[in-house]
Amino acid sequence: MSSQTSHVSLNSGLIYDDRVDELSRALDAEPYCTNVDGFHLCIEKGVFPADRTPSSGFLGSLVRNYSPEIALDMGCGCGLLALILRRNRVPLVYASDIHPPAIECSKRNFRMNQRFGESIETCLGDLYDGIESSVLFNLIVFKGICTCLK
Repeated sequence: MSSQTSHVSLNSGLIYDDRVDELSRALDAEPYCTNVDGFHLCIEKGVFPADRTPSSGFLGSLVRNYSPEIALDMGCGCGLLALILRRNRVPLVYASDIHPPAIECSKRNFRMNQRFGESIETCLGDLYDGIESSVLFNLIVFKGICTCLK
């Protein structure tokens, strides 16, 4: 599978050309490991590279302003935002993604960042699939493909 087809329509016209090139290079480099915001992360093949988008840092800085009891990182990818939520003392964090390699990647990153990776529940599924209906979130963070925009 080429890097142009491994993620939702990188050439959809919504993303500036230089960002498409940057993301394509990042996807071609997968798998790789890096340090982001104090966390050691491995980005597995086919997992969206959170370290290459400004929105990950932006959302990470926004969630520092909240103190929810239960939070959801929807579309968790490599799990960066879930780790940031735990570091900000959110007692229980769910990390959900529809893409099985993303769930496996995030689990690996939670184990590598054990201090903050505990108390993160992973859920494979589309949006709320895989999450018990009785769970109510105080905060939901969702970083979609549109975050590649300038």
